[in-house]
Amino acid sequence: TPKTELAVTNEELAKVKSLGDQLDVKDVDEIYQTLLNYIHLAYQAKQATAAKKAEFLQLPESKVPYIIGISGSVAVGKSTTARLLQLLLTRYYPDLKTQMMTTDGFIYPNQELEKRKLMPRKGFPESYNMQMLRDFLQDVVSGKNDVVYPLYSQELSDIVPGRYGHVEKPDILIIEGINTLQ
Repeated sequence: TPKTELAVTNEELAKVKSLGDQLDVKDVDEIYQTLLNYIHLAYQAKQATAAKKAEFLQLPESKVPYIIGISGSVAVGKSTTARLLQLLLTRYYPDLKTQMMTTDGFIYPNQELEKRKLMPRKGFPESYNMQMLRDFLQDVVSGKNDVVYPLYSQELSDIVPGRYGHVEKPDILIIEGINTLQ
């Protein structure tokens, strides 16, 4: 059962906000409560459909995460929105596992971008390894226990060699990125 008390403190908001984002606790109360109500309806509908499908096919119910994609142009608040949604959904659904990740790790490494002459197009859809992203998503929705993805460093402006993020059978997965689920 979701909790309805979702108040966010100024300190919590400061931790999730990116530099320059214009968002205050009043915005969270007014905007995000409505968004959470909508997500709740969509999540419940997805769960009900999955249960009916499993019953109809006489199969055991499988746990497929509810995926929320957050996309938009550079510096419009995607990361803040994703982090804030994760915080709020964790409160709203204390018994569910909510994870967040970014598609930045699916940008080709700089060396590969240079080889493909795509460096001037870095961040555009053609600079992403879309097959790797599709494979990642397939592994997530098929219920694999630990699905890894490459990590991107804003400081390096490149993929971090040998470092990976992990998605571990979440109930809700928030995916943030310029090209989310194109």
